[in-house]
Amino acid sequence: DAYCRPYGYVNAGSGNYVNTRYENEGSPTTQAVVTTSPRTNGSGEVFSRTYYDGLGRPWRVETPGASATDPARITDTVYDARGNVKQTSLVRFATDAAQWTTNSYDWQDRVVKTVNPDSSQKLYQYAAQSALVTDVTRLPVSLTVMTDEENHPHRSYADADGNVIALQSQLGTNWVTENRSYDPLGRLLGVRDPKGAQWTYTYDLLGNRLTASDPDLGNWSYAYDDASRLIRQTDARGAVTTMAYDQMGRVLRKEVTEPGVTVATLLAENSYDEPAATGQSHNAGMLTTAANDNATVTYSRFYNGAGDKSITRTVIDGVTSTTTVEHGPTGKTTAISYQPASAAVGDTTLPWLYNDADLLSRIPGLIDSTSYEADGQTKLITYINGVTTSFSYSPTRRWLERVTTAKGTTVLMDNQYSRDKLGRIKTITGLTANDNWTYTYDDLSRLTGADNGGDNTLDETYSYDTNHNLLSRTRVGTYTYPAATAVRPHATTQIGAKTIGYDANGNMVSDGTRTLTWDASNRLSTVTQNGATVTLAYGPDGARVKKSWAFGTTLYPDANVEIDRTTPGTDIYTLYPHPDAKIVVTSGSTTQDKFFLHRDHLASVRQVTNESGTRVEQTGYAAYGEATNTTMQTKKGYIGERFDPETGLMYLNARYYDPAFGRFISPDDWDPIKEGVGTNRYAYAGNDPVNSSDPNGHSIDQSSNNWGQRSGYSDTSSKLRDALIGGANDKGGLSNERSSKGNIETADVHVIIGNRRVDSWKSVGHAAIAVDKYGVFSFGTATPLSSSLSSYLLGQIPARDETIVSIKTTPEQDRKVVDSLLNSAQRPLGVFRDNCSNRCAVALEAAGIPTLSRWTSSRGLLTPSLLKEELGNFNYRTLQVPRNSLTPDQVLKAIGYQE
Repeated sequence: DAYCRPYGYVNAGSGNYVNTRYENEGSPTTQAVVTTSPRTNGSGEVFSRTYYDGLGRPWRVETPGASATDPARITDTVYDARGNVKQTSLVRFATDAAQWTTNSYDWQDRVVKTVNPDSSQKLYQYAAQSALVTDVTRLPVSLTVMTDEENHPHRSYADADGNVIALQSQLGTNWVTENRSYDPLGRLLGVRDPKGAQWTYTYDLLGNRLTASDPDLGNWSYAYDDASRLIRQTDARGAVTTMAYDQMGRVLRKEVTEPGVTVATLLAENSYDEPAATGQSHNAGMLTTAANDNATVTYSRFYNGAGDKSITRTVIDGVTSTTTVEHGPTGKTTAISYQPASAAVGDTTLPWLYNDADLLSRIPGLIDSTSYEADGQTKLITYINGVTTSFSYSPTRRWLERVTTAKGTTVLMDNQYSRDKLGRIKTITGLTANDNWTYTYDDLSRLTGADNGGDNTLDETYSYDTNHNLLSRTRVGTYTYPAATAVRPHATTQIGAKTIGYDANGNMVSDGTRTLTWDASNRLSTVTQNGATVTLAYGPDGARVKKSWAFGTTLYPDANVEIDRTTPGTDIYTLYPHPDAKIVVTSGSTTQDKFFLHRDHLASVRQVTNESGTRVEQTGYAAYGEATNTTMQTKKGYIGERFDPETGLMYLNARYYDPAFGRFISPDDWDPIKEGVGTNRYAYAGNDPVNSSDPNGHSIDQSSNNWGQRSGYSDTSSKLRDALIGGANDKGGLSNERSSKGNIETADVHVIIGNRRVDSWKSVGHAAIAVDKYGVFSFGTATPLSSSLSSYLLGQIPARDETIVSIKTTPEQDRKVVDSLLNSAQRPLGVFRDNCSNRCAVALEAAGIPTLSRWTSSRGLLTPSLLKEELGNFNYRTLQVPRNSLTPDQVLKAIGYQE
């Protein structure tokens, strides 16, 4: 507009737009910034109205209700005299009373107490620190003690650069300590677990990680080209993986050579920018073909001015499967079709429907209606078979308190949850005694007891070591491990009477019953038990595409399609267009059998109903995931992931999990300091399977407290499989982490922090935020707001080391972030109080993302220290981009950014 403020953005291809208007400027109670974007279903707009005070601070955010006659959804913020956030309200409908979270601060504007709406509280204490903590290479200068709502103290020690170098939690009367060490450039040099196991890392002068010594994975090494791109990786078994790139830095070929073998195995061969075989596609910048000996996958995208259509075609063993997903202008699914199953869920004349808040309300032929709480969590789902599932939440803490599934007056499932002040489930009360559970935990939130009200064979007690090794289970026996500082200290060598063996990479190769082999890329290849062998194969993205055994073969063209080829000449297709539904189609038949999956707080399938609403399957689960009904035909069961009865293992995307053992059968290869990973490479869900899960095989998911995030539709089939440029690690460049289709659902908010001086005018670090489909917001870099992130990175990557934290958010949270950033653009940029870092912090806090909101001094430079070490319930990942290590295109693909 005339004041150079962003006024409008439009994507002519998809039809998406974001318009901004400024209302009642100068009126302290009604001035607001309003953004509007199109609804998925054509007519009408979705709005977000942010009211701001005379200092430009947002004090209320308002978004639409489910319909024009429903109350709007609002959240409020109150500030103290120093500008700190004193109170924030939970999102509520305008007709409801506010539930407040209240903060208190010390003289340095540090939070000292946070009181939740239910009066529970966290306390924070701070101290200067002058004494060394065991096994750290840098002097800790600060100590933060957080006492949680259950009165458990947790200590965090930081060095002068803000690096966390020690974490302590109290277990009984003892402190359990994890240490970390960094070099003067802030690169991670080592980690020490509570029992003394050591991780060590080395780097080249450009910050690329050269070696990694891991107590469970063994010793790995890496090599790079002149552009700091990873070109060779050697694992502990001696397998060498090599990568080749095109002129834009995109991976063209990835192959691996095993020791003693002269011919390399092709893992992936990629092509980009290819036009579709028919029609006017828009494939520029896209991965268009990915292939190896097991599968070939092609991708195409077509814009139509009111959305887009993406087509994924997968060929496995000569069998072609095509999934077509249509999207509205903002990228939300409006229809899915499958070939050759000839199944369609929605179309252009009968699309998926979204309410006025643009939340999914109806799927033709599957879901009749969906209603939501003010914060977006699912309240009630009505399926086309007449079955309903309702959800009740704590009004003050917003965690799930009850799930009820019923057909009319017939109740199929009714689970009621009681929780402690941390949200840990203490009891589950269900319809029958077998549905009733009582749980206990230790001070580290590890499950110590599970007592079933009806079936005593499911009762268990558990014990753990301080390094989080599971030591005993009453239903299994004792677990034996090597010495705490020996090789593979977290890999059990004996469980009860079973002796366990491993290869040099820490992969299980025998357990007294099964013999397991692994391919050169550390993926489970065969499982032999009682003379029968199951063979597994993987596609170019690392995802499993085939399972075969003596009595059949199943193909997996993508995460939501199964093709059972057990009967020659007859293929059975099982399709999952929504997490709560599956469609079964037999080749040569026009009949489609629909089933509905009714799930508990962990998204585990408990009940299955057919089109008439009759229950056809049901099961319960032991604490670590063993199904009580061993004849379940629905393969997606515990935590909504696939169980393979032929092997007794669960396929959790990046790794396999044994629910009978309660442990993974191979070590996690993500960095141990990443959120949700930890130093115990084999532990499942942090040893708390009641409140957490690990669906991607890498990191803990604690969203069982937030059903809306679990039950909302995830368009898995439309996301490119980008495992070759997958999760990030600290060495920059391409990741050596295993692929996972479930690393993190496509993130929406990306925090970009740059911290290296190149010349004198860049002696101050910089922070910016990019929001999917809204653009990048950077203050003080002459970058227009809502600019292309690719263009922004083109100038920043040569200048600074970048850390990009990609955070999964809801559309409402996206709008809150954008609205706050637009508000701050109206004020002159400050150096300290209203600088780029603080503006980003305020925007993140508006969406409920915890921040530090401060600057630190690092080697004479002012650098933004923006995000907290722990981001609460937010799902996120971090990408380190050393200066000139990646191209903008590689970064955008690695973080899954949508321009």
